[in-house]
Amino acid sequence: MRRNRRLILEAGAAMLRVTVIALFAMMGQVAVSHAQPAEIVMWNNPVSESYTKFWKALVEDFNKTHPDIQITYEQFDTETMKTKVRAALLAGTEPDIWFFNPGEFTTINHRQGKIRGLNDILPVSDYTKEGRTGCSDGEEMICIPLYLAPSVVYFNKALFAKAGVDPSTWADPNRPTLTEFNAAVDRLLAAGIQPIAMANSAKWPFMFWYWAAQNRYGGTKALSNAALAQEGGSFKDQSFVKAGQFVQDLVKRGAFPAGFNGMAESEIYAQFSQSNAAMLYMGPWAISITKEQAPPGFEYDVFDFPSVEGGAPDSQHDMMAGIDALFVSASTKHPKEVGEFLSKFSAPETARQFMIDTDSISTINGVLEDVIKSGKANEKITRVADFLSKTEHTYQWWDWLLPPAPAEEMLNLSQPLAEGTVAPEEAAARLERAARP
Repeated sequence: MRRNRRLILEAGAAMLRVTVIALFAMMGQVAVSHAQPAEIVMWNNPVSESYTKFWKALVEDFNKTHPDIQITYEQFDTETMKTKVRAALLAGTEPDIWFFNPGEFTTINHRQGKIRGLNDILPVSDYTKEGRTGCSDGEEMICIPLYLAPSVVYFNKALFAKAGVDPSTWADPNRPTLTEFNAAVDRLLAAGIQPIAMANSAKWPFMFWYWAAQNRYGGTKALSNAALAQEGGSFKDQSFVKAGQFVQDLVKRGAFPAGFNGMAESEIYAQFSQSNAAMLYMGPWAISITKEQAPPGFEYDVFDFPSVEGGAPDSQHDMMAGIDALFVSASTKHPKEVGEFLSKFSAPETARQFMIDTDSISTINGVLEDVIKSGKANEKITRVADFLSKTEHTYQWWDWLLPPAPAEEMLNLSQPLAEGTVAPEEAAARLERAARP
């Protein structure tokens, strides 16, 4: 009887052990099923309403279909983004994904191990050669090129007609000479029309004109030689001095609105879309913004930046064609999930929709040609893409292209140049000192 009792107790203990093991297993399953999703933080820029709408929809759809991954989307204007990203990289607190522009700064941070290479988590072969080139450090793609952004001059057809300016009479209707362009400015002024939209509290809009003028006078070789201090290059090169003279001449003639240094960036687009200025020199995001802001019946067209008589012969067809991009932190805890999310951008249908919705020039193989052929591309984007296909060289925006010190000094010179308180020669000398203190 005692033996039977012992057997019963042993059997009971065994059953208890099995029960406890099963209970722990169940608890483990519950813990797994309630595991927190991988959280990925993305900082983006509100390039335009359509751009923001596209990304918010993409994030929302991805979060719904990927419950194990949660994208937290935040956006900041350009200047705030610059400050936040630079401070975060310095402190090691950057988000998983952020909007920025490729250039010397990002290359340095990639080589310092702060920006992640993407070759192992993205289908990099989906991207065009131009896109990959603009976003690569050697053989490694270190950012996603969102679009190519060549700048052109947008002009209000009604205001041009009112002033008697007819681009069809130019030697090249798609690109006036500087003489033809200056004559157009004079005609607009004589008709009481503000020739060029400008708002420069952010400092870079005015420098768009400076950068493009330097290119026409000296070309991309003079710029790269100055930036890299190679082949005797210097920011005191005459092309930089002449660029300063060019922009100051426009200011003196009244080509820009009074008080533009104190105006917010948003005002530059409003001036053009509301017919308060006849021309706007800007990247293709202006197409989407103009569509959003302009009244019914607003008609405009585009031409390339003026050619300069006596300028660098091989630079007269160049275009400032920057790249906006998305970068990934080298310290992200979820590289696989980041790659899964960002790979959606290059999927053919998504890429086509992005180009159509945002009026941008796609960096995904075959998409630009496909959308143009389908007739769904914005007419102005088609024109800009045609200009780009015929250009000899392109160059990035200087505030991203140059190393940090001369880039900062260049922006610091914007408003003094506009006010005429710094001479073009002194501006060039200051850039040189910043580059090589």
